[in-house]
Amino acid sequence: MFKLEIGQELEFIEPATVDGRTIPPGTRVRVGYIQTELMEPRVTVVVLGKDAPETLTVDRHVLTLHCRVVTRAA
Repeated sequence: MFKLEIGQELEFIEPATVDGRTIPPGTRVRVGYIQTELMEPRVTVVVLGKDAPETLTVDRHVLTLHCRVVTRAA
């Protein structure tokens, strides 16, 4: 498990299902916003490598369990 920071680039190392959609391994995202929730923080990420910008909002544990850090926040 790692600490999430705004600006980090993450890569999914295994598939994850978010809102009924499967995110395949190798998908890279950048952390854009961390929303504090009562039970668990939700994180808004920007999917990298797409022609049109795409964002996803996922539970923090999805990222910490299924991703690895590619680059640290600046």
